Amino acid sequence: MTQEVHAADASRIAALVAGDHDRVAHLLHDELVYVHSHGMADGKATYVAALAEGTWSYDAIDHDITVDAVDRTTALAMGRMTARGTAHGRDVEIASLTMSVWTADADGHWRLRAFQSTKAPAPRGNR
Repeated sequence: MTQEVHAADASRIAALVAGDHDRVAHLLHDELVYVHSHGMADGKATYVAALAEGTWSYDAIDHDITVDAVDRTTALAMGRMTARGTAHGRDVEIASLTMSVWTADADGHWRLRAFQSTKAPAPRGNR
């Protein structure tokens, strides 16, 4: 199961970078709650619409996750993400910590149900 969730997340990341909004939408649960690192939240419809409208786009994303199974149809993924792209017409670089919930539907397809991104702390100096 953890390999399937890793594969689903990798597919989501590849679709985001490619600008394949249909593929992104396919990987999202209909009741998605997506909380951005700036604190605003989206549901599936508003998240996909913002991608399609170009509100934000990604040139590169690195998302390293650790997946823990809760049960056969639910998994938690925690990780670190870095990304480059544009947001509201401005170039951005993102460094964040993430937590996500993936759920498997009746057909066994994994969908992103919840995503929380928090700005990563700045590296500490030598102490």
